[in-house]
Amino acid sequence: MLHRSEEWVLGPQAEFEVTGDVPNVVFPCGLIRDDETDLLSLYYGAADTRIGLATADCSQLLEYLVECPPG
Repeated sequence: MLHRSEEWVLGPQAEFEVTGDVPNVVFPCGLIRDDETDLLSLYYGAADTRIGLATADCSQLLEYLVECPPG
């Protein structure tokens, strides 16, 4: 690991993420990168009761992480 964000990239915020069998928990389940669109799609579990999908532009995420302090 070369760089690490001081804050969570993904954390529980939405009602379905903070309320459930295990409240205030989100955890990654699978990540897909679309080479043509540079889109990251992260499927994640939320509070052990739901599955969510978070998306991000891969290049923007990497630019952000490179600006973070060394890990």
